[in-house]
Amino acid sequence: MLTALSKAEAAYVSGLGAAAVDRAIDRGRFGRPFIVQRSRSRQVSPAGAFLIAADHLMARDVGAAARVKLRRRLAEELKGKPISALREVEIPDAALPVRIDLSSVAAAVSVRLERLEAALFEVAEDPEVQAGAPTFRGTRVLVRPVAAALARGVDRAELRSDYGLSDRQLDAALVFAEARPARGRPSYPEPNA
Repeated sequence: MLTALSKAEAAYVSGLGAAAVDRAIDRGRFGRPFIVQRSRSRQVSPAGAFLIAADHLMARDVGAAARVKLRRRLAEELKGKPISALREVEIPDAALPVRIDLSSVAAAVSVRLERLEAALFEVAEDPEVQAGAPTFRGTRVLVRPVAAALARGVDRAELRSDYGLSDRQLDAALVFAEARPARGRPSYPEPNA
């Protein structure tokens, strides 16, 4: 069970871009225990990823003052319930009673969190295997090239055959590559000569 997510993992789990997660953290919309400052990084709890996703959704239709109240209410609700149990939330102390259905957000975040946990189970980063680069557990097959091949449209059957991988491992490669992007500058294709 994941208890802390990197910003990239939180972006994957919330279904938002890394910039949206950064903005939510920078603006201090949620504090402890949802956002935690570690040595040189900030980590987000799974519940924090849900809060960021819900707040992003509400930003379209709910005014700023009501969102502040909703954030507090959601934070209280999450202390006693799992993410998947959240359905509706009511704006406390509102002049008109307003209920917001967050069941679709809770379900989507829960599914992506399960996919991330499953992907991390399939991937190992052992310094004794491929110099610590992410490989499929129990193999020497690198994850990122497989994910890149899938993204380019290489047939799954071909990858299963060539590398002896399962569909579960191929799915894990895609999730892992999105939730834990490679560090450094992105590579660019060679210009046509």
